[in-house]
Amino acid sequence: MTIEKFKTTLEMTSSEVTIIGYCNKTAAELRRLFEEGKANQLLQLKGEYTIIFENNSIVTIITSYIGAMQYCYYYDGKIFSHGKTILEIIKQVGLGWKWDWESVGDLSELENLTENRTLHKYVKKVPPGSILKFDKKLTIHSSKLIDTFKTRDTGDAVEAVEIFNEETSFWASSKPYLSLSGGFDSRTILSSMLKQNIYPTLVTLGKDETSDIEVAREIGKNFGLDHIVVNLEVDELIENGEHIARITNGSKPACHWHTHLYPRKAQVPNNESFYVGTLGEFARNYYFDKGIAGMLLDIYGVSGQEVFWKSKLKRHRTFKDTELSLLSPEFAEELSKEGQQYRSKRNAKLSNGGVLTGGSRYYLEQRVPNFYANGITMYNDTTQWRSPFHNLEWLKIIWNLSDSWKLGSNWHRLAIKRNFPKLLSFSEEKGFVNGRMLSKAPPFYWLSVMQRMKYKSYDLSNEWYRDNKVREFVLDNRESLTDICEGVLVERVLNEHLGGENRVRAISFFLTMIFFKKALANG
Repeated sequence: MTIEKFKTTLEMTSSEVTIIGYCNKTAAELRRLFEEGKANQLLQLKGEYTIIFENNSIVTIITSYIGAMQYCYYYDGKIFSHGKTILEIIKQVGLGWKWDWESVGDLSELENLTENRTLHKYVKKVPPGSILKFDKKLTIHSSKLIDTFKTRDTGDAVEAVEIFNEETSFWASSKPYLSLSGGFDSRTILSSMLKQNIYPTLVTLGKDETSDIEVAREIGKNFGLDHIVVNLEVDELIENGEHIARITNGSKPACHWHTHLYPRKAQVPNNESFYVGTLGEFARNYYFDKGIAGMLLDIYGVSGQEVFWKSKLKRHRTFKDTELSLLSPEFAEELSKEGQQYRSKRNAKLSNGGVLTGGSRYYLEQRVPNFYANGITMYNDTTQWRSPFHNLEWLKIIWNLSDSWKLGSNWHRLAIKRNFPKLLSFSEEKGFVNGRMLSKAPPFYWLSVMQRMKYKSYDLSNEWYRDNKVREFVLDNRESLTDICEGVLVERVLNEHLGGENRVRAISFFLTMIFFKKALANG
């Protein structure tokens, strides 16, 4: 099947039907299903999408079960407005700006928002797996994907590989591209492609000495694959910041904006599939991949989750206790000891399970639609991105696999070994054995002593945030942050980072807010 049928990535509108993302139905087919009263079937299509039906004053919005194509709405009991961005909505309604301080706190401490909030107190996101209808009044029917799974005794890891391969093949264009790093997700996609005689052009971000470039270059050379290496410059961050902040609604930290920058600089054609590894982490224990230690902590259920979140929030703070007095009172309250306790309890409740199972639920229901969804929005802005991990049957099987398959990326290792074992002959990120990937994670793989292959990151944020261009830009625009923090804090953080202390998270937060404020002012 050709890619022509699925050219819906950037945005396709046909009279009353708008598709954001991609799916395996044309606008005419979607309209027919909708008119036949089969809207529920539209929750389970292949792909990742939001679909909007408009007919006179009636609006129906349908989001995929994963909910990675974010879509916003406003309703005050009288006025209803909807759009891809907050800016569209507040402009349509004539709505003033009002911070949702809990969301600002989440962005600072978690780097993702939670549930269906945005940075605006009165603008919400349509939840994943929802059918929203406005016809003089608003109704929303939502289902959580994991709750739709019928639990089995165990999942079939090999069956998951077969489904994954079918999904990979299904979305292949004539000359596909693949974002290849040194990690497991993209190498698993490549193994599936090579098994099925699909030969992509590789795209990798980083400098020559970074781990991703070293591994991807060697793979490309060995299998005769074209390879595009992208090295970003600090100017590109500043030039594109306002646009990125606008399309991501200010909720994607600036240190993660490479997702928009590198495929654009690589000039990935928007008429070819661009494969990325989003959602692959569902097949590993994203939040606590620590082998037997994770299994033991999992026994404690929600209480274990609370301990986990308290520890995580304490270790990864954006601002110091001594700096809270320089934040706005509402923001400082979110980052206070009481704010941290609330966030820990809330996240444990949202996880609804032990450290491993609950962590996987939080990843799929909170991290993906609130953090990775922004990365997908950035991909969607310029490419026909595709991820074979966005398959409902695959997700169902992975959810039911035993933890032994997820810990240490053992399912990924199985898939690579079954599909194209030659790909095991290249270095593994933080691997135990030099020059190859093990087909099964070794005991105690999570300990630093076992991670003999040191990872050199593509992320240039630490270096960029010491660059005079960034410093001057932030200082010149610090007045726009007066409702969030005092200008003296901005200067202090910049000076500490220049002096050698790592203040990447704080500077990233400042940059995100400054560019979002620019988008608001120019919207």
